[in-house]
Amino acid sequence: MLSLATVLALSQVGGDWKFYGTTAFGKAIVPFLGSEDPRSHWTIGIQATKPEPRFRFKRLRADLFVEAYYEDSSSPGASQQPPNHTDAAGVLFGARYRFGSGFFDLGWGLQYTDQRTVDISSRLSSTPNATIGFFFDIKGREVLAGLRYVHISNAGLSGNNQGTNQIGFFFAVRF
Repeated sequence: MLSLATVLALSQVGGDWKFYGTTAFGKAIVPFLGSEDPRSHWTIGIQATKPEPRFRFKRLRADLFVEAYYEDSSSPGASQQPPNHTDAAGVLFGARYRFGSGFFDLGWGLQYTDQRTVDISSRLSSTPNATIGFFFDIKGREVLAGLRYVHISNAGLSGNNQGTNQIGFFFAVRF
């Protein structure tokens, strides 16, 4: 709720802010970097972006973004653990770089989940992420579509830290 309140507060701040509704869905990559749990997930969120000329990648200018999201994930079971379902809330921060009709995002965030899983032994996790895709207009609305990678782990702060690596389709529509 705090991250959603942050995004909504930005809408009152004026300036060059753009707002998007976002969604993503996919699966954990198993086995890759320690993941054992073949979790499926989907997310829904709200994202705010603002041009930031000081953050450059070569000649590409950046749009800074903040995204608040809800994630629903489920597992058929792994490592003698029964099938389970989790609900999580998170916030991502990062930079979006545009080139031609493409873009890539690089960022980091935090996620809080309602229970621990085989690969993640704490409820609060770090979420470095990257997205690559295209943007285009549909009936005058900007739409972004691409692939998003998110690594979810507790950064070695407690217990087992295998982490999970999600890859999925990402979509955003500007409103």
